[in-house]
Amino acid sequence: MTILRNLWNDEQGQDLIEYTLLMAFVALASAALFLGAGGSNALVVAVGCGTGQSATALAAIAERVTALDASAEMIARAAGGANVEYKVGVAEQLPFAAGEFDLVTAGSALHWFDQRRFFGECRRVLLACGVVAVYNDHFTTHMEGSPAFHRWMRVGYGNRYPPVRGLKDLDREAAAAAGFQVAQATSFNHVVRLSASELSTYLLTRSTTLAAIHTGRATVDGVAEWLGQELRELLPDGVVGAFLFKCNVWLLRRRPAVGQTQGGEDEGWDRAGGT
Repeated sequence: MTILRNLWNDEQGQDLIEYTLLMAFVALASAALFLGAGGSNALVVAVGCGTGQSATALAAIAERVTALDASAEMIARAAGGANVEYKVGVAEQLPFAAGEFDLVTAGSALHWFDQRRFFGECRRVLLACGVVAVYNDHFTTHMEGSPAFHRWMRVGYGNRYPPVRGLKDLDREAAAAAGFQVAQATSFNHVVRLSASELSTYLLTRSTTLAAIHTGRATVDGVAEWLGQELRELLPDGVVGAFLFKCNVWLLRRRPAVGQTQGGEDEGWDRAGGT
């Protein structure tokens, strides 16, 4: 059984796809507005696209979307679209010409990249007026009406799969080294309703779980079996829990030349955390 078969089977993936689309629409619609009148004609590259949920959302507001992921298996499972093209490639070496795009996006993927190299590539492939939109959705570990679930996430799950150190949603220093600054930022909370099987599928995608799998400390089947046993009492069959997520969104553009001015990140949006 591969990670993909666990994460993206037709039944268990539906709610996960829905909230991924929510994240994408909010971030990308905001970026399109930020681009101004040219937003609907934007040429966009979605980096770390996975199976294409963000690319599908973006296709509705862009002229053309090129979606890139390092996993050929992910690309093989990606959703199609008349104005979406999929490619296999890595964030640190984008296979595109200089000045090819208006917008680069990365959704729930930036923390896995070498951000200094990624932002350097963004500067190369973007037009001078181009925008980088990055966003990440954090599971707060809270389920409405269940303090026991929060305790389990902090102790039971947390001790078994401890946090991965050194990962950043956004490394501002890395962005600045490539000449980018945060122009606008926001965050919002939203609720995702999941059954035990859907929650298990989601938890298999968390960086803490993936780190254990990738380092050989655990297997996908082993993690899935353990989660099934643990969640049986917390979320019995037929029960759907309401889980709280927090999404952070940043739009970045090139720093203005000396003597020029740009609106700051506090103009129009609420300030969000930097990392």
